[in-house]
Amino acid sequence: MLKLSAKAPGKILRPSVPLLLVSAASLLVAAPPTGYPSRGDSRITPTALFGIAATAQDAITDGEIAQFAKSVWEIEQKRQQAYNEIKKINNGATPPINCSDADSLNGLGRAVRDLAVNFCEESKTIAANNGLTVSRFNQIQSAYQNDAQVKQKVDAELIRIQGESITN
Repeated sequence: MLKLSAKAPGKILRPSVPLLLVSAASLLVAAPPTGYPSRGDSRITPTALFGIAATAQDAITDGEIAQFAKSVWEIEQKRQQAYNEIKKINNGATPPINCSDADSLNGLGRAVRDLAVNFCEESKTIAANNGLTVSRFNQIQSAYQNDAQVKQKVDAELIRIQGESITN
């Protein structure tokens, strides 16, 4: 499920280069699962991708780690945009939003709801474009939160992606 909620910023991967990532995520999208590095003040923090429960995890390949990290990186860029736009529209407030909970979306004003729905859909598309189903994204997200080895691999890939984005 994607959640856009108030949450303290996460840690920074490198002090000179803050990285804001999605808790894709309890995701996509998007809080970044707790532990995803974060920059800035943000109430939009994706927790799992869209309400699909993670099930027993198959072995996660290095390719899937790369796909997941790329998805998280791209989703975070969209999350930041949505956060900033919602904050402007909503007089500085960012209400909790959960993409898998229609009630959390229905209670929003039309403009904020439209932005949130668009973000949720874009997040799903990003994962798919990077070769992951929502279900697989959520499985990897769960593993990120519960398996130190997966977390270490994802974090290393995110640092690599971050470095590339700085040089490009």
